[in-house]
Amino acid sequence: MGSGQSTQVDYEMSGDKIVITNRVLDYLASDEQPAQGEGAVPNATMQRMRAQNEKLRSHLEVLKDRVHHSERRVQEMEKAIDQHAGVTTEAKDLRERYQAKLGELESQMDSRRQRTRDSFDESASRLREQFEEFQPLPGPLACENARSQMMACLENNKGRPLNCALQREAFLQCAADHSKANWERRQKSGSA
Repeated sequence: MGSGQSTQVDYEMSGDKIVITNRVLDYLASDEQPAQGEGAVPNATMQRMRAQNEKLRSHLEVLKDRVHHSERRVQEMEKAIDQHAGVTTEAKDLRERYQAKLGELESQMDSRRQRTRDSFDESASRLREQFEEFQPLPGPLACENARSQMMACLENNKGRPLNCALQREAFLQCAADHSKANWERRQKSGSA
């Protein structure tokens, strides 16, 4: 992730599915970390997010298997009931129980799917905020003129860095002013 690029979450929700692009999955699976100052996310945070992501995936797979098994079982029962001409009261009760159980499992699946979706959105939002925090202000590099003057002075006064004290102070003051402006901008955007 180079500086100046915005962070984008690549996922979409289609019906009951959350589709995450391979680019996001590859990034989360890799140990790649952006360079310092470019929105670096602590490795421990990435590991926690990966672990949580894996737990949610495995939990979702277990729930899918349960629903699939229940649906298959209901279909088998319906087929068996339909094959017998005289449907007994016991079979009707069993069918109703399975349908009720299927409805309950679907309800649980919907609830868990929504929690997973909310958790993913929350994690993506936190990650986006962390990257935005390290984005530089737009425009030319901060204090480039003051830095150039200081570097030129040091080049012209090799072995005598004290001769460049004024340029150094100007550069440090510019950096402090830029840092303060950046902080104030973030405070304003955070309270808006």
